[in-house]
Amino acid sequence: MTDGGNYTGSLVRGDLDQWSFQATAGDAVSLTLSEAGANTTFVLRLRVHGPDGSSLGDTFGDTFAQLTFKAPLTGGYTILVSRWDSADGIGQYTLGYRAWP
Repeated sequence: MTDGGNYTGSLVRGDLDQWSFQATAGDAVSLTLSEAGANTTFVLRLRVHGPDGSSLGDTFGDTFAQLTFKAPLTGGYTILVSRWDSADGIGQYTLGYRAWP
């Protein structure tokens, strides 16, 4: 992923999308996750893990979720996007990534 990028995806029940980005220790990072299209039973879940595997946040929202943090280490970070709900059907989302020193 690159700074300022918006990425789209879709999830069915039990699905998990994984995204990654590189950060330098001390960088400020903001991740936003929003439901694309009309509001449905799809509930978004956003998690992020550092280069050492530590959890840097876990949140969910009906139509929007956000995580903002300072990168504790230099290296590769992993974003996990999934469903918080147990409904059937496809959930569409947009993931935004912003970073600055």
